[in-house]
Order: sequence, then structure tokens, then C-alpha cells
Amino acid sequence: MVKRTLEQKEKELKDAISLLKDAISQVESRNFQYFKVISAQLRALIGMGYGKSNPLLLNLAEEKGIKLECYAYSVAGPEELKGRIVFSINPSLLISVTPVSSPGIQKWEFKKWLEAPIVVILDDWYTPNEVIRLMAEKLGGAHYDDALPKKLLKITSIAYCTPKGNYNETDRMLYQIAVAVVYYGDKILENKNK
Repeated sequence: MVKRTLEQKEKELKDAISLLKDAISQVESRNFQYFKVISAQLRALIGMGYGKSNPLLLNLAEEKGIKLECYAYSVAGPEELKGRIVFSINPSLLISVTPVSSPGIQKWEFKKWLEAPIVVILDDWYTPNEVIRLMAEKLGGAHYDDALPKKLLKITSIAYCTPKGNYNETDRMLYQIAVAVVYYGDKILENKNK
């Protein structure tokens, strides 16, 4: 087995970030089918799986000694949020370079934030990683699945109607996470080898 070099991984990250930027641009132009490209790239770059997974962006940041930190809302306990709908993704907070002092906002290690239950819909909790994987692995970003979990159907049923087009909660989340991932990818690529 031959391991990829740091330079090869940086080239792959550069290519993936370029694809993600193009997909974001397409979505901003209301070409919503590009959410599949976004979910696939997010799965490859930051998706943490069950068993052996190699999220390129997270692994490369760790290899280069770059801390990926963000600011986001703290997560309340399950009893406090039972029966509520809560959303707390904001890319401008996630990628803030200066400390954010606002009630309910805390500093996170990005990898830990990806596993935090930041969306609650009634009694179902969703982590950013789970939403990425549900979309990529069930609705066509990475592959299609005949069986759609009720949890996925619940979150995709939250829809937003605008004069420029309609989108759902998972689309909104994928877009916002993608904006943060592009920021982190550029930061990693700007940082020269140790």
C-alpha cells in the first residue's frame, strides 16, 4: 500500500474546494440540483462515518497542525428542548476570526461541532455530520437508497418558499456548512507545509 503525499492531499483538497465553490455558485443561481454535489463533497471533506473514515479536510488540518475552531450556539439539554424546533447554524459565526461574545454562543472545535446535536425537531436531534451523511447517502450525493428514514423525511419537509425558488431545511444547512468548509479549506491551503 502506498500512502498519498502531503502535496497530493493538498491538490485533492484544492480540487474539492473548487468543486464546492462552483456548486455553491450554482445553488446561488437557483440550480438546486447542485445540492447533491455539495453533499457529496461535504461527505468526502468532513463526513465522519461509522468505522473507518478519512475526511480529507479534517485529516489534512490535523496533519498540518491547523486548529479548526468556530463559534456557534451552545447546545441545550434534551429536556430543555423537548418538543421544540431549534436551528442554530450560521456560517458567519462559524468562521468568525474574532471571538464572538453573545449570549448562547461558545467556541467549538469544528470537528466536535460537526457531532453536536444542533438541530432539534420535536424529539429528533440532528448533527451537521448526520445531515450531510443522510443527504449524500440517501438522496444521491454519494449513492441512492430505496429506504428513506423517517428522520430524513421530517427534516426535508421543512420548506422555505421564496420568489426565486423553494428549498428545504437540509438545503439551507448544506449551503451554510459548505460556506464554512470553503473558508477552512482555503485556510488549510494557504498554510504552507510544516
